[in-house]
Amino acid sequence: MQPTKSTSPTPLKVVAATDLLARVERLRDSVARRAYEIFESQGRTFGRDLENWLQAESEFLHPVHVDVAESDDGLTVRAEVPGFRGETLMVGVEARRLTIAGKREAEEERRNEKTIYREPCSDQILRVIEL
Repeated sequence: MQPTKSTSPTPLKVVAATDLLARVERLRDSVARRAYEIFESQGRTFGRDLENWLQAESEFLHPVHVDVAESDDGLTVRAEVPGFRGETLMVGVEARRLTIAGKREAEEERRNEKTIYREPCSDQILRVIEL
């Protein structure tokens, strides 16, 4: 199966930005716990806070690449979210901020194969864009 690239807008669930706050806080807490686990596993070496945080964050979040364009009519934001369906995405809009969040379900199921190694895959996105 070949991946398809869609350039047409996908219908999204637009929610109040405050509705995304609980999700953001849970995710931040999970990343903080994982960053601390990394800190402990490295012998509690100080001075690597940012590196530990970014590593933990990459384990939870799928990167989202965005393009923001301005025209006379307003702003257009295009986000690359491969593997995420429109109904699993939520967009929060504030005066000067746009938040994109989503979680995908693993759909691929392998049968008759013996797994030797599997890379962990981030199944969530969270991107806050200051406008």
